[in-house]
Amino acid sequence: MKSMNFSSSPCHHCRHCRDYEMTSRRDGHCQQLGVTVQGNWEVCPLFVSAFTPDWEASEDSKMHTVLI
Repeated sequence: MKSMNFSSSPCHHCRHCRDYEMTSRRDGHCQQLGVTVQGNWEVCPLFVSAFTPDWEASEDSKMHTVLI
């Protein structure tokens, strides 16, 4: 299986992920991983575009929703 190379596309960096929350000019917080990341890092396998409608988002990205 061939792996995807996101590095050639400017939209596949942490800062373009739905789970990225900017905390400073260069750094942000990944809500999925619970860690500080840099916005220019290449995306991880949990990447969900900020511009993807909710109904197209993967089920994994919705796992943080808890019903009580």
